[in-house]
Amino acid sequence: MNMDCFKINKRSQSLSPIASVSRILGAENVKRILRIETCAQEVILSLPDNSNLARLDATLVSLLDPPPENVVGFKSICAYRGGLRISNPSYEEADAALKHYISSQQKRIEQGPLRDHILRVVFSLAIKHEKPVQFHIGLGDTDSDLLEANPLLLRPILEDPLFKERLKVILLHTYPYSRQAGFLASVYDNVWVDFGLAIPHLSKAGQESVVRELMELAPLNRILFSSDAHSFADMYYLASLWSRHAIAKVLRECIESEEVDNEEHAHEIAKDIFFGNANNLYKLNLLP
Repeated sequence: MNMDCFKINKRSQSLSPIASVSRILGAENVKRILRIETCAQEVILSLPDNSNLARLDATLVSLLDPPPENVVGFKSICAYRGGLRISNPSYEEADAALKHYISSQQKRIEQGPLRDHILRVVFSLAIKHEKPVQFHIGLGDTDSDLLEANPLLLRPILEDPLFKERLKVILLHTYPYSRQAGFLASVYDNVWVDFGLAIPHLSKAGQESVVRELMELAPLNRILFSSDAHSFADMYYLASLWSRHAIAKVLRECIESEEVDNEEHAHEIAKDIFFGNANNLYKLNLLP
């Protein structure tokens, strides 16, 4: 398999270095997606016990302004940390939450003033450096409350004057909220959608349904492919193969219903979904 670019969802510094992953995969351009909450946890663990919010902010800025080499975007797993309701806490609320987090020796940053303050700091840095922010949406593990993983809960962030039309937001996976995600992409020019994870986990009919629902409303130049694969090589292979099958099936239907002009047009749409849209969004500057 020839691979021009491989994006890593970087969970921890303990994972294989970028150079090693590049060598193993035979990929020339391995890029990183930095997990915000995991990065913040590691930063806080490195701080003295008497640290305040100002010191945390300064440390985050020193690490992420500019972002580390090969980082092309950020990811929030707040859907796993209480949900997608992101507040705008006061400095005093966030500082008190930080001190409680340190004193209680918690491992995970859960929903609350500290989490939301950190997210907003990183959102501002993402805007400054023109990096998109991914949000896990919908389907996930048992620690994800599906009711609180609805992308419509992100509207306050999308409407916030600090972030409106400036923060590039990627709604990852989206199932079972594909239509809601498509709606957001249709009304906000700074929102992209993705159908990873649903493929290969859903049935064939379910996979096609997710693609179909996203294409009902979402602009075609803001639909992305990802595998969200991990652990097993089969997941990467099946996600790639079955995604192509689902896209091909839905585009054939679009040709038959005269929503897409012809096979050539359908081929261009598929190429953008699997390559062009991400190439532009992440500024990879790769050739097809």
